[in-house]
Amino acid sequence: MPVEASQASWLGIVASSAVVGAVVNVFSNWRLKVGDRKREDAKEMRRVGHVYLKIAQQLEVFAKRCDTYILDIDEQMERRYQQDEKAFENLH
Repeated sequence: MPVEASQASWLGIVASSAVVGAVVNVFSNWRLKVGDRKREDAKEMRRVGHVYLKIAQQLEVFAKRCDTYILDIDEQMERRYQQDEKAFENLH
């Protein structure tokens, strides 16, 4: 009987070691996935930030062109009020 008890205790140790190993493995895999997700999220945020910057720069250029165009129209309106018939011909 003592031999069977010894085998049972070894089986218990092996089984508990397998369970502990599985738990550690699951936890470490979960932790790696969380870290990977954080890195991917940070990478995506940088990409989106660059897109927003490009859009903002394009909008700034557009706004400057609009401002210049409106100033040109304003100047031409002044000329038109002074009875210049060709005031708007140079507007592009």
